[in-house]
Amino acid sequence: NLVAEKLESEFGAPETGRETVQLTGSIVAFERLDSAQGAAGHVKLDATLEGDGEGARERPLLWKMYEATAPAENNSAAAVAVALSRALEEIAVSVAADAERIPPAPAKAEAPEVHLYTIDTTSSGKVQCKHNVAFERIQPNDSLTRADILIVRDETSVDRYRHDRWASGLAELVPEKLTAEFGHPQEGRKTVIVSGAITGFEQVENGSAGRAALVKLNLVLRWADVAGDAPVLRKLYEATVPIDGEGAHAAVKALSRATEEVALKIADDINALPEPTVPEAQEAPAAK
Repeated sequence: NLVAEKLESEFGAPETGRETVQLTGSIVAFERLDSAQGAAGHVKLDATLEGDGEGARERPLLWKMYEATAPAENNSAAAVAVALSRALEEIAVSVAADAERIPPAPAKAEAPEVHLYTIDTTSSGKVQCKHNVAFERIQPNDSLTRADILIVRDETSVDRYRHDRWASGLAELVPEKLTAEFGHPQEGRKTVIVSGAITGFEQVENGSAGRAALVKLNLVLRWADVAGDAPVLRKLYEATVPIDGEGAHAAVKALSRATEEVALKIADDINALPEPTVPEAQEAPAAK
């Protein structure tokens, strides 16, 4: 704490508008040295200079061993403490000189922006399932970084999102649409929990047929409230629907229909699942 506090005092309070460099590392030596010339304060720091904050660079800016020795006025502990302080001041000067030589961080390339629409999350009324279905943790796959993916809320509201944010929207939109297709849970029915990953949600070229909407979900199905929480089905669901018309809204409608087709396939599999069996309790022995 003392070493960090002393170095901070040498550099002064941070100023806005300047790049921040963070000094981390370890204290190799912080000691009194005695020689024929008298006592001295010796400091050695194994230090790393790194960027700090949102603009931090990916790699450390500099790794270096800083070392300084300052003579003490006499052999007393107080004089050695002053010498240690001066040694730290010398190190601070060296750190400042090195920081001044660090070239400015290259400007980050702006990520391309994409139109992020929201699919129609109302129910189509097509899905008929005999069990309740709960969708959770359906996250976009890391490969979903294409800029031509179109996701739509309605025909009038269009929001612009940075390229690195659209995928997080999918994690909400796709489960919301699937939940709408399966409807609200009903009492007296067993529940199937569905989790997994979105591996495809995009506009694709469909040969001579033109554009198409592709939805692919890699899902895991489990019975709720069953000991062990073991999966009852793992399956890749996929649907491709031709895009009828031009522009974003046509692609959006096709993506919505493709999601509905996936929901139908999920419902067919759930309806075919053998229901979980609960082991019958063993009969209690008769009282004597």
